[in-house]
Amino acid sequence: MKGKVIVMANLKPRPLAGFLSNGMVVCASTPDHTQVELLIPEGELGERLYLEGHEDLFAQGDIQPVLNPKKKILEKCVEFFKTDEEGFVTWQGIKLRTKAGPIKAATIKNGNVS
Repeated sequence: MKGKVIVMANLKPRPLAGFLSNGMVVCASTPDHTQVELLIPEGELGERLYLEGHEDLFAQGDIQPVLNPKKKILEKCVEFFKTDEEGFVTWQGIKLRTKAGPIKAATIKNGNVS
C-alpha cells in the first residue's frame, strides 16, 4: 500500500497479526459490508481532521490522550460516522475535513465509516 490514509491514532495498543498496533486505519463500507475502501485524504501528512465549522475544538498541536477502552468512547462515536449521498464523510451530518477540503469516499455513497 502506498499513499495517504486516515489513522485513528489515540487508541489503546492491541496485538494484531503478531505485533502491537497503536492505531486503526479508517475505511468506508457499504451498509452490508460487502465493499470496503480506504479513505484517501487531501492535506498534509499528520494533519488532524476536524468537523466543518468546529475547527476551534480540534487544536492541531495538542497531543490527545489514549482513549480509555472501558468508557467505550470510540464505540459510542463511530456509529455516527457515515458517507452521505455524495460520498462525503460526515459525523451526525457534519462533514469531516482537512484544511485542504472535506474527506470523500471514492465510490461508497450512503455507507458506514469505521
